[in-house]
Amino acid sequence: GNSNATIKNGLQWCWWELGSILNSSSPNSSYSDNYESKSHVASVMLSLLRSQPESLTLVDSPTLDCLLALLLSQQQQQPSKKMENNSKESTVVQMHCHIIAMLGVLCCSEEQRPTYHSSATSMGARVCRALLERLRSASDDNNHNHANAVTNSTIVTHEILNVLMDIYGDDDEIKEEVFRKEDVLGHFQRCLPGFKRRVKKVAATAASGPVGGGGFVSREEVDVWSEAALNASRFIKYKKGR
Repeated sequence: GNSNATIKNGLQWCWWELGSILNSSSPNSSYSDNYESKSHVASVMLSLLRSQPESLTLVDSPTLDCLLALLLSQQQQQPSKKMENNSKESTVVQMHCHIIAMLGVLCCSEEQRPTYHSSATSMGARVCRALLERLRSASDDNNHNHANAVTNSTIVTHEILNVLMDIYGDDDEIKEEVFRKEDVLGHFQRCLPGFKRRVKKVAATAASGPVGGGGFVSREEVDVWSEAALNASRFIKYKKGR
């Protein structure tokens, strides 16, 4: 009764506040501080989407626009040139990973299927194009001349491949139409060899030096990436056989 209404209203208020921060750009904040706050907000929003199903309905078109713009912000902002060190750039990567996961939750939700997969021109197609664009740029990230570029590229590629496999792993006809139209299979085939090479390169230094903004890549992380590469190979084989 009233308690449920209060919880719902509280969730709406909380989501609105989070969305306001995500959309804001304080002129008094540094580039890195601005993205650090947005990364924290994206993390909280992701937790809400996963734990509070009601929050799925709160992701309106402007919020989705904001998420997609932030996901593709690297191309415009070129953080590798503006940030002071690798740890700050990794903040942007972390924010992107939170957003990628949020898009996966939204596109894999049965409740949100009418919104995201009602037709080949619905919001699911927009999400697909944004994920593929970020996947392409993740491969380009490897060419930047800074220490953790390979690691950041591997992290983002891993997140996107997993989400795309989750979204397009079923036999939904509308999803398949988008899958073919946007050449998702071709993107997998083109990016996978480079992803495997980067995983091996990071694995070679996993126990010998700091990466990823001053931290260390663990053997467990490398194993997760290797498993994702294997799953992507199987995914390609499955989709080619359909």
